[in-house]
Amino acid sequence: MEAKEIMSKFDELYGMMASSTNVKYMHVFGNTMRCMMKDMASKHPELAQEYLDKLCAIKWKNYLTKNEALDIIGKMNPEATWNMQGWLDEMEKLGLCMEDKPYYNDYALYIAMNQVISDHGETIAIIKGEKSLSDINEEELVEYAITDGGSNKGTRLLDAWNTNNTGSSIPRLSTMNTADEGRASSYYVENGSYLKLRTLQVGYTIPSSILSKLKMTSARVYLSGQNLLTIKSNSLTCSDPENPNWNYPLSTSVSFGLQVGF
Repeated sequence: MEAKEIMSKFDELYGMMASSTNVKYMHVFGNTMRCMMKDMASKHPELAQEYLDKLCAIKWKNYLTKNEALDIIGKMNPEATWNMQGWLDEMEKLGLCMEDKPYYNDYALYIAMNQVISDHGETIAIIKGEKSLSDINEEELVEYAITDGGSNKGTRLLDAWNTNNTGSSIPRLSTMNTADEGRASSYYVENGSYLKLRTLQVGYTIPSSILSKLKMTSARVYLSGQNLLTIKSNSLTCSDPENPNWNYPLSTSVSFGLQVGF
C-alpha cells in the first residue's frame, strides 16, 4: 500500500475506535500504539522521543517539545549562546537542584536560560567587568541566569562603582548580595517632591443656533489627557513618584470625545 492509502485506512480505523465506547476497541488501539512506539524507539529513537514529548504536552499542557524549544531559540536575536547539553552540564557542575518531571521541563528551562543571555548579554558583560559576553565562561553565565532571573535594569547602573569609576555613589554590581545591600539605610532616602499634571480637559460646546438647525439639544466635543507631565527631583530614582520602587510609571493617555443630546 502507498503511504496515502495507509493513512486513509488508519484515519478510518482511528475514527471508529476514538468515537466508540467499546472497551475492547480501546485496548486494541492502545496495544497497537504501544507496538508502534516500541518499533519506532528501536529504529528511530529521536523520532520516538519527539512523539513522546507531544504526548507529555497533551497531559501537562505547558510541556514543550525539543523541536518547539529549538525553533524558539533559533529565532532569538541576538542569537542564543548555549546548546542543550552544554548548559545542563554546567547546571550539574554547580550542584543546582532541579525538580522532577512533569513539573520541571528541560526544554522550557533551556529557553528561559537562553532568553536571559539573549536579552541581557551586554548588561551581564558590564556587570562582570568584561568587554563582551564571549569573555565570560559558561559556569558564570549559568550562575548569573539562575540567581538574577533576567530582570531589567535601569541605565543608572551603567555608572555603578568599579575600579575605573571609584567616585560613583552606586554600589558595585554583583549577582550575590553578600554585603546585604538591601538593609535599612539613609542611602535609600530620596527627595520625593513632585508636581504632576494629572488631568487636563479642553472642550467646546456648540452654540444653540447651530444645534437647532441640526435638531439637537446639546453637543460638545472635548480632548482629555491623563498623566501628561511630571516634574520631579533629578535625584529621585523611581520612574514615577506615585508608583515607586521598580514599578512602571503611570501611563499617559489621551482621548477624544463627542457628547450629543436630542
